[in-house]
Amino acid sequence: MPPKPMIAGRPTAPKARTTSRPAWVSMRRHGAPSALGATLGALLLLAAPVAAQAPEPLADLPSFVRRTMSDWGVPGVAIGIVRGDSVLFEAGFGVREVGRPEPVDTRTVFGNGSTTKAFTAALIGTLVDEGRLGWDDRVIDRIPDFRLADPYATRETTVRDLLAHRTGVAARTYQLLEYWDAPADRAELVRRLRFEPMAAGLRARHIYHNITFTAAGIVAEAVTGETWEDLLERRLLAPLGMKSSSPRLDRVLAGANRASPHGWRDGQVVPVPWLDLGNIGPAGSLSSNVEDMLRWLRMLLGEGALDGRRVLSAASVREMLAPAIPIPATSLAEGTFSAYGLAWQLGLAYGRKVAMHTGSAQGFRALMAIVPEERLALIVFCNRHVSQYPVVLLRTVLDRLLGDGRAPDRSAELSSQLAEQAERRRAAETGLEAARHRDTRPSLPLEAYTGTYLIDLLAPTRITIEDGRLVWQVSPGFVGELRHWHHDVFRVARWRAPLWDESAGLDPFVSFRIDPRGRLSMEVDGVGTLVRRDP
Repeated sequence: MPPKPMIAGRPTAPKARTTSRPAWVSMRRHGAPSALGATLGALLLLAAPVAAQAPEPLADLPSFVRRTMSDWGVPGVAIGIVRGDSVLFEAGFGVREVGRPEPVDTRTVFGNGSTTKAFTAALIGTLVDEGRLGWDDRVIDRIPDFRLADPYATRETTVRDLLAHRTGVAARTYQLLEYWDAPADRAELVRRLRFEPMAAGLRARHIYHNITFTAAGIVAEAVTGETWEDLLERRLLAPLGMKSSSPRLDRVLAGANRASPHGWRDGQVVPVPWLDLGNIGPAGSLSSNVEDMLRWLRMLLGEGALDGRRVLSAASVREMLAPAIPIPATSLAEGTFSAYGLAWQLGLAYGRKVAMHTGSAQGFRALMAIVPEERLALIVFCNRHVSQYPVVLLRTVLDRLLGDGRAPDRSAELSSQLAEQAERRRAAETGLEAARHRDTRPSLPLEAYTGTYLIDLLAPTRITIEDGRLVWQVSPGFVGELRHWHHDVFRVARWRAPLWDESAGLDPFVSFRIDPRGRLSMEVDGVGTLVRRDP
């Protein structure tokens, strides 16, 4: 049995009440001595002093986390909350890896996933500040071989369009097969954008797309002659003092205080390997911790300055947080305001504008949020894949700091919403099963379907036979076991990747077709048509 969760970190004791502001606004200045966390139960492997009292509206936050994190199957969580230039709360809960005793604290490194995108937008902002690049510069003027499927979009797409996900390029369900554990490098992934179908016209609607966003990092590389990694470290991480943060996986793995990513397999939360996302680095390869991310958030709340040093202009910060395109309502939407800026989702909470973004790296989930009017910001990390628990914590913190104390239990509320979604998926699956033509067979022997199948968007993939079943080998880390559905249609019954069985909808149908000349192809939902290479 794994140890019960532990808390370790630095909840902040309030200063004495003053006449000018409520007690909970009193804060520890950044860099003051820390307090260790309290224990969370009777069965502990390590003892710790009792945690210092948190500001009044946050006083029950540790108990809330203790009560709810196990409900969400989260081994470890780290939280930081800052107002202005001072920290309201920072703490670590649980363990870095299931089955091991090492606790999560505020220096434990997690994968940032797509919260990396805001760093890329800020990096672009530093080049704009220097006059070396413009938000509305055309991409093709900086990357001459940049191509999209639509000639007009190829010619007119700007840096702003990349950062706001408004190029119109389709985001297909299985786009991740193009870059997760894929052999293609960053430049090759962007080159392949010309083969991606267009789902809308340029700037017609928001379509989230990791590879078009990655192109923004290549623009920065083209302007400077430096790699995106070097630019990020030199222009942002070093000036901000983010010493534990890195976009390079080898450096992250060399550190001792890092969480292990976790997924769900056979009914249990299990550790999974770290995944190198370097080929989409500008969209998701950063790793960091609460202490470093609080410095980043303090800089943004300071409109580009931290500890008297300007890192980014106030104009660039405002540009990042300004609406660039409407989006469907988010979990923070109040009324009709829901938009996307430059790597930030924008909504309202208690009448205040909130800028936020989530991130999912393999086995991790991150969330950061800013309430500019309140000079308030939050960062949450957890080591569980695609978990919605950080959203629970964000809503809970906003309820306590901005609300009137009458908000519902956000954990129970979101859990109920997800249960309803799961029920709809089950109903849809029941409908599919009802339409299935049972007692049918493939038109060819299984051996006839084997071979190498090609599509411009992917490296060559293979269909093989193992133990009398077809297997789709997308890459070494993505191998799908196929089961016969009906006629010449199969379905991915199980991915041998460490995470994907738990993710709804990642079980595509594979339909084999034979043309008049006898050539085989396979149509894969969310991917496209792959044609078998002649032997």
